[in-house]
Amino acid sequence: MTKWLVVSCLFVTLLGCAATPSVEQQRQGLEELMGLAQVAYGDGRMADAERHLHAITERYPDTVTAWLRLGNVFYRTGRFDAAVHAYEQTLRYDSRNGQAWHNLALTRMQQARSNIEAGLGSTVPGSQDYEALVRLQQSLGAVKDSGF
Repeated sequence: MTKWLVVSCLFVTLLGCAATPSVEQQRQGLEELMGLAQVAYGDGRMADAERHLHAITERYPDTVTAWLRLGNVFYRTGRFDAAVHAYEQTLRYDSRNGQAWHNLALTRMQQARSNIEAGLGSTVPGSQDYEALVRLQQSLGAVKDSGF
């Protein structure tokens, strides 16, 4: 009976080891997904890039590069709230990431542009509020985004 119990425990332990990917396998999986995402992004296939990057952030949530690239996908597809979230996640894991700070600022500026346009469509032309929005629009227009 004891021999059977020892053999059973050994078998269960070995099964657990076989089911758990090694660090090397995890690294290879991450690199493969990142490569697929990068190719899709470069080809302009944003939906595919997004799918691969989501897979990375779900399996490896502290992968800064995946969050940053996911933010770029969201920005390029006009989903600015989602881009802000992705850039904030990047900064959560790497608060010194200058590119994330830059892209977050540009995304917030794009959100401001959208708000100004909505405001211009809703306020009375020639009013003080309208003119204030026009000045703000002109100020933001002077700043160009980098087109990431």
